[in-house]
Amino acid sequence: LCGASIKHYNRYPGWLYAKESPMRDKYINVCRRVLMHEPVIMAIHAGLECGIIKASLPDMDIISIGPDMANIHTPEEKLNLSSYERFWQIIVGMLRK
Repeated sequence: LCGASIKHYNRYPGWLYAKESPMRDKYINVCRRVLMHEPVIMAIHAGLECGIIKASLPDMDIISIGPDMANIHTPEEKLNLSSYERFWQIIVGMLRK
């Protein structure tokens, strides 16, 4: 009504769920050993740096993982330390494989 215009752009492009992913398979196998149960794998809607990397390297096998966190990017941000310990063990196990 007032002649204004808007331009929207997405700084964090998404990436499609890969039906086959050797990286995800390795993650699942290490999780089974470290956590001693089946990990929950899910696709979520989130703006992540992974989308930027995947846009530049479309053939890269990519997953997003991390410890349990709350109130990210706020003064109340919290990290669950026991989940960080498990996460660290998983990362070390993946690197060993």
